[in-house]
Amino acid sequence: MGDNHDAPGSSSPEEQDRWFQSQILPHEPVLRAWIKSRFPRLPDIDDVVQETYFRLLRARASRPIEHPKAFLFTTVRNALFDRWRRDKIVTFSPLAELQDPIVSEAKTESSHDQDLTLQTLAAAIEALPARTREVLILRKHQNLSHQEIATRLNISRHTVNAHLTIATVKCREFFRQQGVLPDHAPAPPQS
Repeated sequence: MGDNHDAPGSSSPEEQDRWFQSQILPHEPVLRAWIKSRFPRLPDIDDVVQETYFRLLRARASRPIEHPKAFLFTTVRNALFDRWRRDKIVTFSPLAELQDPIVSEAKTESSHDQDLTLQTLAAAIEALPARTREVLILRKHQNLSHQEIATRLNISRHTVNAHLTIATVKCREFFRQQGVLPDHAPAPPQS
């Protein structure tokens, strides 16, 4: 399942989704089993998987990924190592979770700037496809687990993960287009 002719940054959203569905999602059950076997006390595997997908898509935007499965497992290992190194898993309130990592990267210096950033975030969320927006709101605002969302919407947990990853990528791109984030924003803080 190699992706040897992958051109970074030139993929349409539809092609990006097809690549993700064909090259990454088939490995999710094995990925989850690997995480559970090595970190049995990890409270929320869904968040680690989502963070891994986010990192993977961000990397793919800047360079080709020739071996998606190997890159996926390296990325999850690095995400878990970063969490271990911090020696804690951060719990966010629903509103703070909605803003992270998108708003936390935005450079705001005043209350007015923060209000403008929140308005931009609201516009970014409103611009999402209806189902993606619904999944994001259920996860980030209502604080439902991935499984609860899947059950409520009658979709798979894989689809929930995909919608959340897509929402994050599209919101970040919206922020870049609005000038709130630089074109090559650094990785979101992990704490």
